[in-house]
Amino acid sequence: MKQTLLRIRQYYGLNLRDLAEAAQVDDEIVYAMLMNKPVTRIEAEQVLRGVEKITGVHYTLQDIAVRISTGC
Repeated sequence: MKQTLLRIRQYYGLNLRDLAEAAQVDDEIVYAMLMNKPVTRIEAEQVLRGVEKITGVHYTLQDIAVRISTGC
């Protein structure tokens, strides 16, 4: 079973705003991922890079359960 961004956020105590800033995306993108709503592949990868910037742990789309919007 893949990890979710919500579980990772809870485990590391990540703040939504800090994560959005580290990922250089709008808060709404991080929120969408937390709520398992579709985001583009690029947005998802940016958020995962933000997680890495904060935690030092590298995550990929293969590691995390993310809904990717159709056509992206």
